[in-house]
Amino acid sequence: MIKLILFILIAVVATIIVIVRKFSTVASGQSQAFLINKIKRNPARAHEYSRMLDIPMDKKPNINLAAFELIKAKIQSSNSIENYRILHSTPVDNQLLLFTETVFTDFDVTFTGEAGDVEKKSYHNFLLSHQPEANELIIYSTMYADLNEKTQKQGFLEALMKTMV
Repeated sequence: MIKLILFILIAVVATIIVIVRKFSTVASGQSQAFLINKIKRNPARAHEYSRMLDIPMDKKPNINLAAFELIKAKIQSSNSIENYRILHSTPVDNQLLLFTETVFTDFDVTFTGEAGDVEKKSYHNFLLSHQPEANELIIYSTMYADLNEKTQKQGFLEALMKTMV
């Protein structure tokens, strides 16, 4: 009897965890879409949001203003950079604000309660900032929360650097 109660309790907890994770993923995507729509309606919000992307992730030296303008044009005319879909991009002063989405496989618990590889989406935003006095490009984002986010952000940066060659 105790084993049955314990089994039911574990099943209920696992189900709750799966539902919370699914809700979190959906909420993250809706939050990203909401932010993009806010910025489209009021471009001044892009400047406000860009200040939140304050962690330098990478830098590329020897980028003059003309080269930065070419990089911006290339990115803005693309739908994706490797497996990172560009949801929206907007210029902010001498910077470019990017909203991206990537699909990745993670080992997780499925709705059926089985553990296995699950396809997930994640959203990452970047600010490409040209520094004319140093003649360099600095890419900013937010601090990553876990190893998945770190790996995904590094993957985007590597893909972005390939497009600049």
